[in-house]
Amino acid sequence: MKMAKAPATAPLFKALGDYKSILISVGCFTALINVLMLVPSIYMLQVYDRVLSSQNETTLAMLSLMVVGFFAFIGLLEVVRSKHTAKDVMATVMQVAKKIKKVAVVSGVCDGFIGNRMIEQYSRQAGFLLDEGASPQQVDKAIEKFGFAMGPFQVTDLAGGDIGWATRKRRAATRDPKARYVEIADRICERGWFGQKTGRGFYLYPEGARVGQPDPEVLAIVDAERAKKGVTPRQFTADEIMRRYMAAMVNEGAKVVAEGIALRPLDVDVTFVAGYGFPRHRGGPMKWADMTGLPKVLADIQAFAKEDPLFWKPAPLLEQLVAEGRNFDSLNQLA
Repeated sequence: MKMAKAPATAPLFKALGDYKSILISVGCFTALINVLMLVPSIYMLQVYDRVLSSQNETTLAMLSLMVVGFFAFIGLLEVVRSKHTAKDVMATVMQVAKKIKKVAVVSGVCDGFIGNRMIEQYSRQAGFLLDEGASPQQVDKAIEKFGFAMGPFQVTDLAGGDIGWATRKRRAATRDPKARYVEIADRICERGWFGQKTGRGFYLYPEGARVGQPDPEVLAIVDAERAKKGVTPRQFTADEIMRRYMAAMVNEGAKVVAEGIALRPLDVDVTFVAGYGFPRHRGGPMKWADMTGLPKVLADIQAFAKEDPLFWKPAPLLEQLVAEGRNFDSLNQLA
């Protein structure tokens, strides 16, 4: 069946008129979006893509509005554009972002969009560091020293460990059996320790405390998981922790840009500075990589690949830029 063309502005606002009892203001529109955010946006967009084969003008008009996923996080609004989203709809949504005082970044459709897709990779690396000998507080302290407000294990406890656990279980059937997988977080969640809301996670939170304390039982779980795999723990410096953490972030960021999920490296930087607590004075992960030197970042990735070649596959875009003597900012200039 031939895909119906997304409707223009006039049918869109006619459709909104038909539903004026629901959508009577930007405030109500925002409230509706917040409700829809309870459903994972990646699936919302996939459903909308399928339903857009409808020939009903009013239905199409409403869906052309909704084929834009809103993913709000603190000051950030990731505006997720599907292949069916009309230009006038995108323009309207960007104006809505200004109205609700959010920094808007356009993202393509993929699992996790820009921010959470990248978080997954550097969070995995934090888990690997834990598996190899670092403690949760050592990793978090190194990342705080770099300039983040919180480290990954503190963030997990704040957000709720059950959220990531649900995602890991959902993906278990399709996980690459050759890929490295650390089960420490799963062991913690199996005990019902989901972070601050349950009083313990990677840290202890006695009597509703907001600042966690080291938990000897968690350290015992970590030791048991290492022993099960025959891992001999080693010491890490703060510099080693940050090199691996940032290399994972930048490498995935380069893939996000190359795939068109982010329009430019600058959009990755804005996403992380506005929404994910990246230290503003460092400019964002891609700007940080430029200032550090892409050859140095690539050399770190290649060195790490000797131990874990499956995880540390250099992004082709990163390799290309190094070979051409260019940096990420050069792509911002061409955009």
